[in-house]
Amino acid sequence: MSISSIINIADYGAATTNSGAENSEAIREALDQLIHLKGGILFIPLGTYKINETITIDYPGIYIRSASPYRSMLSVETEFTGSEVIRFEPGHDFDSAKSVGIENGLTISCQNATVHGITVIRGYDQLSFRNVEIRGVNKNHSAFNFTQTSSNIKVLGQTLLMENCVALRWGQEADRALYYINRYQEINLIGCKAFSAIKENASDPQPEAGNAFHYKDCRGVTMSGCSAAFAENAIIVEADLRNATGTTISGQTNEQISNLALKTICKTGVAIGSITYLPYRDESGGGGFELNNCTLSTIYSLNKEVKLSQGSSRNVIFSSDISKVVDTPKGNAIMGLSKFDKLGFSMNEALDINGKSLDPTFTLRGKDGLQEVRMRQIGTGFQLDLKEDSTYKKKLVVDSSIEKATSISLSYKVDGVEKFAKVSVGPVDSGGPGQRQLTIPN
Repeated sequence: MSISSIINIADYGAATTNSGAENSEAIREALDQLIHLKGGILFIPLGTYKINETITIDYPGIYIRSASPYRSMLSVETEFTGSEVIRFEPGHDFDSAKSVGIENGLTISCQNATVHGITVIRGYDQLSFRNVEIRGVNKNHSAFNFTQTSSNIKVLGQTLLMENCVALRWGQEADRALYYINRYQEINLIGCKAFSAIKENASDPQPEAGNAFHYKDCRGVTMSGCSAAFAENAIIVEADLRNATGTTISGQTNEQISNLALKTICKTGVAIGSITYLPYRDESGGGGFELNNCTLSTIYSLNKEVKLSQGSSRNVIFSSDISKVVDTPKGNAIMGLSKFDKLGFSMNEALDINGKSLDPTFTLRGKDGLQEVRMRQIGTGFQLDLKEDSTYKKKLVVDSSIEKATSISLSYKVDGVEKFAKVSVGPVDSGGPGQRQLTIPN
């Protein structure tokens, strides 16, 4: 990229707070030059730059880059016009906001104004936001607001990367998530943080309010090493107009979450599925799980409470205390992990082993590998073998064939093997005229 494609807002009259300048017009002129160049970098030098209206970027291929993620700041003035500080949207005959974002970081101070920090309308491919901090977010707004316009609500955004971003609320109340993403797919958040409530005085107790992350009608979401703090709910996954599938959460940290680590919300006619929530780091209360109309998901809840609605099925829950998995409908597997003095694991209701062969086998093996007990299905019966001198020897055989069987069972030994079998009724006159013969297997 040539130096001509890097436009410094200072060259267009932008000045720091010390000068008392308002910089919206200077930034708008710098953006006009980038549109004339058909893309490039809007450079923000060190310092705090006040603005009184939304910065709108409606041309693809324009990135904001700062001199310092922490020392380069946009600050909202008291009289502000607009619904967000920065807005990326389609324009100039383009149908999507493609290849836009913020690189090398930036700090945005919303000052509790009734605005979102950043809004992206129909972002599509190569969307990247790195080292962006948005502070002082109003309770009814989001720091990061990725959405669609009402006229194009069925259009999707896709391929979003957010890395090492930070969002901080202004006060103790919150009615909207700090990270709100609506109808996007292929979403990756790495090391992003959300502080959903901030106490007003140092001596006050820490409040917990609102939601940290909210994904609505999204697919293909990956969160890695993110954190949510001082919220009611850490993560919301919602299906409203279409199925929401494929959410993976790993390395999550939850601190002082008053309600849930994960909540799913699902309308009739759509579904939520394929959520994987790996064990998270718990700091002073990480929250439980509430799965509504959720399927084909794997949750490592450990010692947290899990609620499964009647519409949730084919899920696997790993818990260190299965008594905390409540309202469990049929069709879900609850795996109880080892705890304290009880080794091994337990399962909810039943164990079902499906073998590849016609004779499924279940083996108990000692740690030295010498002692083994083998239980096998043989035809319609059951056989128990004990390993002796490196070979298996039959110890118990149960013939469960019910064809022509009576309710009478007999036990008898054959070559030292204890057998159990039902007495079967022979054909007509097999025991003589007018009699049937009773038989047992050899």
